[in-house]
Amino acid sequence: MKSAALPLPEHKQAGVTDHDLWELVPEHVRPGTTLDMLAWPWNEVIYHYPSRTHQHVALDVPDPIRHEFIWWLWSLHITGERVSPSAVSTWMHSIAHISTSRVQRGHPPITSFLDLDLDTWITEARSAFTARHQRLPGARFSQNHLQIMRRLRRAVGIAYHEQAWWQAELWDPLHDPRIPARRHEPRGHATVDWSTVEPDWLRAAGQWWLGTLLNADRIRWGSVGRYRTSLCAHLGPFLIERGIDSPVLVTDPATMLRPFANDFLGWLRTRRAANGPNKGQPLSNKTISLTQTAVNSMYAFFVEHRDEAAFVLGDPRWRELTERHLVMWPRGETISVVRSDDAPEYLDGEDLSSVAAHLDLIGLSVSESRTIVVDGQDKTVFGLGDPQVMRAYLLLILTGRRVNEILMLDPDPLGPLLTTPDRQSDVQDSAPETRMAEFFVARLRYQQTKIDGAPNTIPVEQAVVNIIREQQDWVRDTILPTLTDGAEPKYLFLARKGNQRGQRPLGGIRQRLTDLAALIELRDKHGRPVDFQRTHRLRHTKATQMLNAGTPLHVVQRYLGHVSPEMTLRYAKTLARTHEEEFLRLTLIGTDGRDHNIDQHALLDVLQLDQRTDRILPNGYCLLPRPKTCERGNACLTCGEFATNATYLSELEDQRDSTLDLVETRRAQHFQRTGKQMTDDNMWLTARRSEVSALNLIIANLTSPGGDESTTVQGAGVGGRDAVRRASQPRTPVDLPLGPSRKGHRP
Repeated sequence: MKSAALPLPEHKQAGVTDHDLWELVPEHVRPGTTLDMLAWPWNEVIYHYPSRTHQHVALDVPDPIRHEFIWWLWSLHITGERVSPSAVSTWMHSIAHISTSRVQRGHPPITSFLDLDLDTWITEARSAFTARHQRLPGARFSQNHLQIMRRLRRAVGIAYHEQAWWQAELWDPLHDPRIPARRHEPRGHATVDWSTVEPDWLRAAGQWWLGTLLNADRIRWGSVGRYRTSLCAHLGPFLIERGIDSPVLVTDPATMLRPFANDFLGWLRTRRAANGPNKGQPLSNKTISLTQTAVNSMYAFFVEHRDEAAFVLGDPRWRELTERHLVMWPRGETISVVRSDDAPEYLDGEDLSSVAAHLDLIGLSVSESRTIVVDGQDKTVFGLGDPQVMRAYLLLILTGRRVNEILMLDPDPLGPLLTTPDRQSDVQDSAPETRMAEFFVARLRYQQTKIDGAPNTIPVEQAVVNIIREQQDWVRDTILPTLTDGAEPKYLFLARKGNQRGQRPLGGIRQRLTDLAALIELRDKHGRPVDFQRTHRLRHTKATQMLNAGTPLHVVQRYLGHVSPEMTLRYAKTLARTHEEEFLRLTLIGTDGRDHNIDQHALLDVLQLDQRTDRILPNGYCLLPRPKTCERGNACLTCGEFATNATYLSELEDQRDSTLDLVETRRAQHFQRTGKQMTDDNMWLTARRSEVSALNLIIANLTSPGGDESTTVQGAGVGGRDAVRRASQPRTPVDLPLGPSRKGHRP
């Protein structure tokens, strides 16, 4: 039995009864007619609120209900979960009244929590509350008491279910040990509800199909929900709308199956998303493509196993499938998903540094505040009180791992480097591979949750070690004292709720990052919000840094945990998109006057600026990409996209002299009109002085000894090549905030 699974009875030929569940509860903790919620073990399964405890709960309910209820509370103790004591008290007070009331209305007595569906239970509970208190329940009554009944019925349903696990309406791998799931399952807490899938034959087909694939390890648990959504939200409603109630779909597959497939595809094009961030919008190409893939895969499976399907599902119509059902849509007719080039998959260095500088706000206590700068204005913000998310995100930045690989790290994931004493003695060798031994200090072992057989360790630097040590200290001081029975945590990052045995990893990281984004309102150099909440962008960012630094492809492949170079080459597209920006940033001249010795003609050949006369300026070049438009007017000299070289020296000198003359003229006019001198903080004067300063830097560089017409310098505001290389290196503990105690930076 998997850890943290429900305590389940052995199924007998006569079936499981409430007495079988009662026998699973140790005799010395079985309560009588009253349950003391502050006695062990029940005190470990309730939330302890300071206002009231609901210590004594009357159990004057039918014995079968009492047996199921106490077994469920015991199972919460086993799995390390909790429940609201007020909800427990309310339900136990209500059930006796509900049972009596239903008998008086001619219904049979209630003998199990499964006798009524969830909606009926809530309706009856509201009626019982009204009869007891002579008033209607509050607006949040149903919401507050719905969850406990849903959880209770789910557990009892699993215990009583005697058929194959795939025939259950609800699949819950966290509590049902029969469902095959990996020991480290990223979505192991997710459930799949089949009760809403219609028509009935489609529900049964989906359950058997996906259950078979799970048993055979053909798919992972994380894929089940997507396939089920394709059937429930799309194929099922289409079949009902068209009045189709047969797995064969059409009366003549030879002539009508292709029109059916085209009709379904057209119908998908008219659908709107029912929920999520794109609610009300047309279905995305990705959703449509996944639906086509699901339908194609399911029918290919059933064509291959049609006789077996007819027997297992008790539906002979499956035998009528033909070879035409093998492929609903040929390869060329499935919707392709093309990622937009306008949505970068990586974070540039400046944006990433800005995010890292604000990460300590996540770990800061909710009662503490800090002043940051947003759009040039001071803003006081309070912390989010989640240091685990802060440290997890720092590890994502430094390692480029997938988010689940970090959140599911072992409690002690560090090991020694795979180096020999002889190798260590040669650290001073000039070979780069040898010098790396100075930089890396340990190996990080992570859960390879996506690709079986792929590498699951990487070398890491001291900053990573420091973050992990700090998280271990935090778990020891904060989490371990709350665990029951001396339970050992399974992961380094742990869920705070319903996790008294430390078996569930941390979740909800995306919401914390969204909260941080709302606080700091970061924008990139184009004024667009910096989307750092999609954690997979950090993986692309790490790959881009390595490829831009010239790291060999096979080394990047090993570091990212890929099994083939083709997978790694997907990141080469990111490299291609950043290559021009990186090249320009490191080769051209801007307002800071730094130089690089690149021949002008070679530069023009690479950039093809001689074929783009719209980007040739009187005093240099505009490096703004063709799709972009300039919104800075004539402020080229203070723009990071401006570049020039020594061939424009005379134009630059004339521009400086004329600007100085213009300043004197305007200052004299200002005095004549106002009787006052133009102050140094005058907006117009400040802008002109910035231009003169930029021109002086450029001219000084171009007229320095050794300069000639081919001299070019680096882009505005960016350090030299060595500085760029240093910025691309993994940061040290001094560079990155490692805990709430570290002071943040104000940009």
